[in-house]
Amino acid sequence: MVALVLLLSACAGLPMYDAPQPGEPVLGAPDQDIQSQPDLPREGAPADEIWRGFLLANGSSTDGYEVAREYLSDDLAVSWMPTSNVVIRSGDAQVAEIDNIDSGTIEATITVDSVLGGDGNFIEFDSEETQTESFTLNQIAGEWRITELPDGFGLWLSETEFDRQFRKAEISYVSATEDIFVSDSRWFPRADGFSTALARALLEPTPAYLDGAVRTGVVEGMDLAAGGVPIDVATSTATVNLRGPGLADDEDRVRMLWAQFTQTLTQVGGVDQVVLQLNGQPLELPGGQEALDSAATLGFETLDPLDEYGLVRNETSLVLVNPDDHALAEMDPEVEGIEIPASVSQKWEALAVDESLSALAGVDEDRETLWVRGDNGAQQFGNLGTSLTDPQLVGDGTVWVGAARGSTPAVWVLDADAGQDQEPTRLEAEWLTPDLELHQLSVSPDGSRVAVLNHPTDGGADEIGIAGIVRNADGEPIGLAPLRREFAVFETVENASWATDESLVVLGKRAEDTDVRPFVAPLNDRLEPLGEAPSAQSVQGFLTEAGLQAFVVTTEGTVLTREGAGWQSYREGDDLVVPGK
Repeated sequence: MVALVLLLSACAGLPMYDAPQPGEPVLGAPDQDIQSQPDLPREGAPADEIWRGFLLANGSSTDGYEVAREYLSDDLAVSWMPTSNVVIRSGDAQVAEIDNIDSGTIEATITVDSVLGGDGNFIEFDSEETQTESFTLNQIAGEWRITELPDGFGLWLSETEFDRQFRKAEISYVSATEDIFVSDSRWFPRADGFSTALARALLEPTPAYLDGAVRTGVVEGMDLAAGGVPIDVATSTATVNLRGPGLADDEDRVRMLWAQFTQTLTQVGGVDQVVLQLNGQPLELPGGQEALDSAATLGFETLDPLDEYGLVRNETSLVLVNPDDHALAEMDPEVEGIEIPASVSQKWEALAVDESLSALAGVDEDRETLWVRGDNGAQQFGNLGTSLTDPQLVGDGTVWVGAARGSTPAVWVLDADAGQDQEPTRLEAEWLTPDLELHQLSVSPDGSRVAVLNHPTDGGADEIGIAGIVRNADGEPIGLAPLRREFAVFETVENASWATDESLVVLGKRAEDTDVRPFVAPLNDRLEPLGEAPSAQSVQGFLTEAGLQAFVVTTEGTVLTREGAGWQSYREGDDLVVPGK
């Protein structure tokens, strides 16, 4: 099983999140799974027709894959778990090629596009990956039926069938320090029971990669009192009946519980508000309301701020530009009411600037000295290590930078305004080991997670991972949660940084690409290729009123704008800086 082996080895040591349990039917909820009905097994059909019929029936999830189960023996029909491991194959025309039929055994090969595990985690493969499996068939009462499936077999689907049967949803947690939502993206079946599956996922323990970075109103031992989460179609209300420890004395936890369930369940079609019950009694909502239609009512919000400005650097000069304009039109700082530095020494590379454009950071050419200019003027830090990563100035006024510290990589956090005498904080993380070379760090817009680009020292494929930021009671970062790998399809990655709260922009190369090229990379989802960009050196993403705008900086000193299927140069520049990112 080639693809399964690759799936496990690619993620070794990088934990995935816990698997959501399948949902029960939702009373009154419309079934959104609109699809053609496959044929039942034909009487007297030969073995290969039964096998093909089964794979065709994989494309219909109606009534729990009822038709597909008709192609299996009675025992196998009961034990088969279709959504435990979903392989998305490339191409829709051919189900699979039969290599041989011998004594009831059919060996088949498919080209694998991606895999969805039972944990809701989506992994994309390169276009040349294949998977070969064997299916065993026997005659039962004179009719051929499949009696043994490959180990771990769930479904083989085309991309169209997958998109029809599954959808991505956000499980909402709360930042450890603020009333801001931090989402964990997972995939769920679209069939009846979607609201129940979301509720059960929210009741599961927090994913390991967010440990210490988020809070939840859910307490240990809390579960659904009923088999599902019913939806009243007349009032568009989802009712969650919980059982478990009481929460009467913990108003903050009650607020979080209401906010999390409302934010999570209103993603379900036909749900506009949520009612919570605990041990058969209404869970009192602050303000006396019986139902909640928006978590904002309780003061919770999603933080994904728009990027109003950009800075183009050309040698020593800095120009304020409008990222909402495809040509990055120059803006007048005086008109905007802001100040920007007249120039920056060429000694400092990889420039970073905070959201207010008042603090700057950079590194020297040898990447051994960090330069920071804040309220206390310009400071230099030469004791952090070697191979410094590009620094980042984030919304809380801190500077983040990675380094090689002896044989072990390190992540440092400094206060941009504290001055030269401060003691930089070295963050603790179990995954910062000698076999990794830290190439880039990027803190998410909500300040809850860090995206990390690692170059393995053994020469393996570059790795992008996401880890939660662990903070103390004062909100200061002190460590990083376990790393969860994303986008394993890349062989080479030049840079990766947050563009929105749930997506990165990446300059990387897959096996099928001739050179690095830019991508939009939504978390736990398919990549969105942006086409070949000649001489690309880095890619930056701005979230604007018009949506996500990507720009490429080239080695030839130009900034490229996406136009149609290609790229166009409107401005010269050595670097393009996104404030706060």
